[in-house]
Amino acid sequence: MVSPDGVGELLRTIRKRADRTREQQAKRMTDAGLVCTVENLKRWETEKRLPTPVWRSAIRTVYGLTDEQLDQALENTRRHRRQQRMEDDDVKRRKLFTLAAATAGFAVLPGIAQAREGIDTGLDTDGAGDLAYLEGAFERHRGGYNGRTPDAVLGEMREDLALLATVLRRPHPVRDRTDLARTAAGISGLVAIVQHDRGDQADAHRWFATAARAARESGAGG
Repeated sequence: MVSPDGVGELLRTIRKRADRTREQQAKRMTDAGLVCTVENLKRWETEKRLPTPVWRSAIRTVYGLTDEQLDQALENTRRHRRQQRMEDDDVKRRKLFTLAAATAGFAVLPGIAQAREGIDTGLDTDGAGDLAYLEGAFERHRGGYNGRTPDAVLGEMREDLALLATVLRRPHPVRDRTDLARTAAGISGLVAIVQHDRGDQADAHRWFATAARAARESGAGG
């Protein structure tokens, strides 16, 4: 359920008042900075995902919001999520009590292979980190090449891959771990596709295997 005073309702209300479709709003966001898709806006408005800091400048420009207004809306959404999580946990406890009673030869970009190994290692550990930046990174990278070469795309992804491997090693609640594994699956799948397009089929296969492993952990591969 979307928070009544959260960021999703705020962005949707401003867009509606301006009488713009999501397609029109996404184009304005793209013109203001990074490539933005209709799916990005849908996730934000339904609060399936929250806008990450990389979008802040474009949101300020297109939606006419201050940093303070955006920060407050995001905090309202997070507070609403925490409350919902507590309620969900309470329901689960009640159900539990009731039940108790009753994935060679091509040039590999520096750091890419190590990044995959780091993600694989992280999937062996418990916990996750703050998903906000990585979810935003996945949204950015999934936008396609946009005139860039595959090598350029991998170069831009390198730091995000290193961060993902680090975050995977941090302990976090189960729900965050599941979301992180889902993000890892998405990002690893994107790298696999880029490597495939580069012609490095062997490394593409390894990245697809990592993506599949992460998807299984998230519950999306079963």
